[in-house]
Amino acid sequence: MWSFIEIGYAKLPKKEKERIEKEAQPFGKHVMFRGFDGNYEAEHLNVAQFMIDDMGSFSNFKGRDLNSHAPTVAAYRRIYRLFEPIRASLGGGNELGASEIIELLKAMMHPGRR
Repeated sequence: MWSFIEIGYAKLPKKEKERIEKEAQPFGKHVMFRGFDGNYEAEHLNVAQFMIDDMGSFSNFKGRDLNSHAPTVAAYRRIYRLFEPIRASLGGGNELGASEIIELLKAMMHPGRR
């Protein structure tokens, strides 16, 4: 999921990135997979590190500090619920547009804080 988000974001023109930053605050400025909390989501963090470092999967995340220092699993689940139907509609292409990225990033915000 985050590979799709990051690749789509990277290919957008500057104007669209600025739109994402504005419309998906506070998550639109640094659009990247932040990993998992090392204290409360250690199992998720360890699996991610194993997949990236040992299995060679998701090479675009290699070398990153994947300790987000804040819980992320609940936010990622909210994003994933929106992502799956979007992904199915992409067909052969795998690039997300600005509107889709905004929708996904906005889902990171806890519903009680919107």
